Amino acid sequence: MKKFLSVLLAVLMLVGCLPAMAEKVSPWTVNASTGMAKHSKSVDAIGHVTIPAEVDGVPVVGLDYMAFKSYFDMTQLTFPDTLRFFGSSTLNGAPSLTEVTLPRELIIISDGSISDLPVESLVVPPAVSVVYGAFFNLPNIKS
Repeated sequence: MKKFLSVLLAVLMLVGCLPAMAEKVSPWTVNASTGMAKHSKSVDAIGHVTIPAEVDGVPVVGLDYMAFKSYFDMTQLTFPDTLRFFGSSTLNGAPSLTEVTLPRELIIISDGSISDLPVESLVVPPAVSVVYGAFFNLPNIKS
């Protein structure tokens, strides 16, 4: 009987842990008052990364300072239509990022936002107000 109760207790403890183990933690944080988002570097951003239109019910309208600085394995980035602002150094030093298509509703690109990238082409939407120094060290840029 003692052995049965020990096994039953162990099974119940394991079953009780399953929901906690299955819970997925979002790699995104967003400032509720500004709508500026940032990706958690503790969660891998490998390959194609998609920025959500909202996080915990808060619309993502901008990318925070250094939101993707030095993300070495990110090759492509998709932006939501809600995105209007790039903070400073948003896409700085992501050496595998080969494809960047800026969101068509983007308004402001801050200093150093798009730099040290291997992209070959970049289309800047007509409504953008480019801040001085927003683009630099793009050695492969052709158009």
